[in-house]
Amino acid sequence: MLQELNFELTNLSIHFLLSELKPFLEGSFMNKMQLIDKNVFKLRIHSSEKGNHDLIIIIPKMLFLASYQTNAKHTKHSFLDQVNKQLKRRRIIEFNQMNLERIIQMKFEEYNLYIEFFSKGNIIFTDSKDIILGVLRPESWSARKLRKGETYILPPSKGVSPFDLNFNGFKELISKSEKNIVRSLISQVSFPPMFAEQVLIDSNVDKEKLPSSLSEKEMKNLFESISKIINSKNITPEILEFNKKNYLIPFNLSSFETKKLKEKNLNEAINNVFSSSLESEENTEQEEHSAATKSAERKLERLKEGLQTLKDKTDLNKIKAEIIRANFILVDSALREFKNLMNQKKGKEDIMRKLSSEFPFIKEIDLKTKEMIVELE
Repeated sequence: MLQELNFELTNLSIHFLLSELKPFLEGSFMNKMQLIDKNVFKLRIHSSEKGNHDLIIIIPKMLFLASYQTNAKHTKHSFLDQVNKQLKRRRIIEFNQMNLERIIQMKFEEYNLYIEFFSKGNIIFTDSKDIILGVLRPESWSARKLRKGETYILPPSKGVSPFDLNFNGFKELISKSEKNIVRSLISQVSFPPMFAEQVLIDSNVDKEKLPSSLSEKEMKNLFESISKIINSKNITPEILEFNKKNYLIPFNLSSFETKKLKEKNLNEAINNVFSSSLESEENTEQEEHSAATKSAERKLERLKEGLQTLKDKTDLNKIKAEIIRANFILVDSALREFKNLMNQKKGKEDIMRKLSSEFPFIKEIDLKTKEMIVELE
């Protein structure tokens, strides 16, 4: 299935991906939202300047702009019907990432569409005041409820975005943490674990150290390493395995083994992987269809053979019936004589001799079954 693509995006990857998508999406109009596969959606986007584009959303892993046509399923879907009714031909005003979380907001004049790329993923449709009008999959937690009529609120924050911090703010935030420095970067600065480990190696800081034990120089080196990563302009998509999961990252992390991709940006990388997966699935469907077709053809051929055999038997029986009708009086007389001779207790040879002299078409008789074998024309 398409939703089983074997990598996902970190929150930092989503940040860099959005910088690629914004020029195409902001100011464009949404045409309609359709289902391609389970948890795979297509948003047809139109712009008089940029033409038509399909924004593919794979819950809960990724999104991208497709460079090719994808076929949608023509099935009834109440959530999509509601979204299309309200958002068709609506302009996308903003396309944002919320607090560097794996949550994207598509902002329209009177509505919002929130797409969540964590846990099982979700899509939430709200009005301009974030009152939920519809949700792909209703869910409830102690801190938030994703149900119609509720106010949409973000999940509890995992920290402050590093894009919003200067050195003093970073130092103050990190110094308050009682966790080791690697966990502090993840929880306080919304940094993905693999990036947190990389900046610590680049800064020559032991990841087990407590923030309160860091020197001023170590703090500055750490902040500079973070700034270098988040302000990087050199996008070289790579696949990295971390904690038994594969992630698409925007550039090389020298401390990890990665698979470098040939594409020049994140959207192109996702696009090509999805295209290969789609082609593979279509080939599988074609093979299954071909096998089913061949099986049906074999059954049809057997059915035709059976019908021909039945027709042949029917035709033969018709011929037999016509011959019997044509010779009925003669055969009936032979049967009567056969019965009469049997009642006289005659032997088989005597009966056969007398019958064959008068009825030469009788070829054999059976006294036990009281049957005659005849040959008629």
